[in-house]
Amino acid sequence: MSSGRPSHVVSLAGMVVSVQGTTITATVDSANRFTLREVPAGNPQLKFFGPGVDTGLGLAGVVNEEEIALALRLENGAIVIESIARSTRQ
Repeated sequence: MSSGRPSHVVSLAGMVVSVQGTTITATVDSANRFTLREVPAGNPQLKFFGPGVDTGLGLAGVVNEEEIALALRLENGAIVIESIARSTRQ
């Protein structure tokens, strides 16, 4: 019986995400989501570390101290963004 979820899609829960060149990190939750706060302006590279995973992903056009919330999945060895929400401090 199938759960409706492709067998090649795995949970990222517990994976650590860091913004390269900074001390900013987050941990992926059980819904495969995480939030990075105070991300510096530019085109930062995210690095993902977890069991069997060591990969990266670039973000474009980040403004200074932006907050970025992402929902992800790992599919066939690649990080896939399912949703992204971006906001800045007021």
